[in-house]
Amino acid sequence: MVFRIDVVDGKALVYTPYYPDFVKKIKTKTGKWDANKGAWVIEASAIDAVRAAMREEYGRDDTGAGETVRVRLTFLDSWYGDKEPVAMLGRILCRAYSRDGGGKAGEGVIYIEGRPSSGGSKNNWRSIVPKGSVIELPNVPKALVEGYEIEDVEIEIIPETFIDVEALRAERARCEARIAEIDALLNDAEPNGENAE
Repeated sequence: MVFRIDVVDGKALVYTPYYPDFVKKIKTKTGKWDANKGAWVIEASAIDAVRAAMREEYGRDDTGAGETVRVRLTFLDSWYGDKEPVAMLGRILCRAYSRDGGGKAGEGVIYIEGRPSSGGSKNNWRSIVPKGSVIELPNVPKALVEGYEIEDVEIEIIPETFIDVEALRAERARCEARIAEIDALLNDAEPNGENAE
């Protein structure tokens, strides 16, 4: 899943997976969706506020996720999204586009038992995670899961015994890019372009 912010000509391009609660928050920061770029466009001055919204909704921002865990969700009752996806812990658990089209799991969502579904009426369709579904979510930021409780869903952290080398390399690249961004900002802020160290 991509989490990235690029600054171009005083604007910031924000790349994240789709998540309805994040969309609501970025719009309050005057975010505009640019379909050609596949990114939200905001004023560069709003980057810190957008990063805070990313941490609230995804448990991470473009600078990294910190410690991650694998989470198992067991649904004790069905969950519905009326004309919208069923979402939790920064992931789309089920997304339908019509009553009869079925549901689709989002990126990083693994159904162990059950499957995403759809229902409702032709004009008022629903995304459905059926009762009894068991879903696993790899690489969920631990900070997002800790203390997270929700009615009718059992949440369990599953120990993982491997190190995701590619995720670590990607995080290192993001950190290096962020350090370069900070160095450029400091260079612009210092008189004569000299960093005071």
